[in-house]
Order: sequence, then C-alpha cells, then structure tokens
Amino acid sequence: MRSTLERRLAQAVTDCQNQLTVREREILQRIASGDTNKIIARAFDLSPHTVKRHVANILDKLGVASRAEAAQTYRSQA
Repeated sequence: MRSTLERRLAQAVTDCQNQLTVREREILQRIASGDTNKIIARAFDLSPHTVKRHVANILDKLGVASRAEAAQTYRSQA
C-alpha cells in the first residue's frame, strides 16, 4: 500500500509531466530509452541545439537536475 507521501509525490510528478508539450514528452520518452541528443535530433529531424533546449525545458519543468533523474521520473509514471 502506498503511503500518503508516495501518493503526493506521484501526483506532483504527474502534474509536472502534464506541463510538458507533446514534443517534450516524446523527447523524454527517448531520453528514458537511453538515446543521445544527436540520435533524438535525427529521429525528429531537429537540430541538436533544439533538442538540447527541449531537454533543458524538460529538466526545469520536472524539477530534476539530470537526464537520469528525468528518465527515472518518466519510468516511474509509465
């Protein structure tokens, strides 16, 4: 059974993920799969700089400091 704190944390993460744009969610999914910015850029026909900005926005919106934390957040909600 999940504690109240765990439920609140899960809700906060869900709320943050709902703030992401469709493209940011797509990129977050690729980050969680282990793709690099270069690979993500090729997959979506974007420049690596654009992907870098999307990643920075994702980290900011999720309130995490690294791609690994963002990936963990994504996996915990998937």
